[in-house]
Amino acid sequence: MASMNEIAVKLMERTRERRIPWKTSVNPNFFSAVIGNLSVMISSQADTANRTLIKLAIFDEKGTELEFLQYRGGFDDENELLVRLFQAAKRSAQGVDERLNELLTTLETGL
Repeated sequence: MASMNEIAVKLMERTRERRIPWKTSVNPNFFSAVIGNLSVMISSQADTANRTLIKLAIFDEKGTELEFLQYRGGFDDENELLVRLFQAAKRSAQGVDERLNELLTTLETGL
């Protein structure tokens, strides 16, 4: 049986390879991707104690949440993975790498 941690690791690998089609949403801290018949969402929010909560969730084709993994605060490998995955999904969805490459090219060739 696949664990959510294994799925998060694989999502991180595929995101780094630019193989995950992360998209933005109306909320600037929610990013999603459709993979096969499932949807993946990663989000970042502040809780009532003003701590950052990061959640990775898997949804079926009807929008039913099947499973999730949540950043619980503190420092361990699982939490670090979710933070890095959120940052990578955000960069991918916003096209940050492409924009930075464009800026570097402009700077190198003159303004």
